Amino acid sequence: MFRNLKLIQSAMIKLVTGIVMAFSAVSLLLGKPGWAMSSILGAVFSFYVFNKLLKSQSYVLKTKNKNNVFIPYLTRLGIIAIPLLVSFIFKDHVSLIVVIIFLFSFQFLYIIFELKKNYNRYQKRKKQWTNSEK
Repeated sequence: MFRNLKLIQSAMIKLVTGIVMAFSAVSLLLGKPGWAMSSILGAVFSFYVFNKLLKSQSYVLKTKNKNNVFIPYLTRLGIIAIPLLVSFIFKDHVSLIVVIIFLFSFQFLYIIFELKKNYNRYQKRKKQWTNSEK
């Protein structure tokens, strides 16, 4: 995997782990251990899906072959289905809404990370443009 993808992955792991730990602590203080289990379940599978996404992106960039995208995509969809099925089977112990929120936590934070990075690049270019006009 490319170095910058590993840096993104490590940053996302730190951020999501902190969020899950804080949410789990608050939910345990509120007397909702099911929410804590649901957040951990969603975050673990979210990490696995995010890891598969980064590996498939790395593979496509390395081989420059876009035809090998469909199988990893189906694999990620299958992995996403597992915690949803667990939440349907164990309705009394696992909250579906919390699982869904944390199931897409890595992807959501990755989008925010990329938007922030692109906005910072835009601000640098904008500053260069305004300085060059003077």
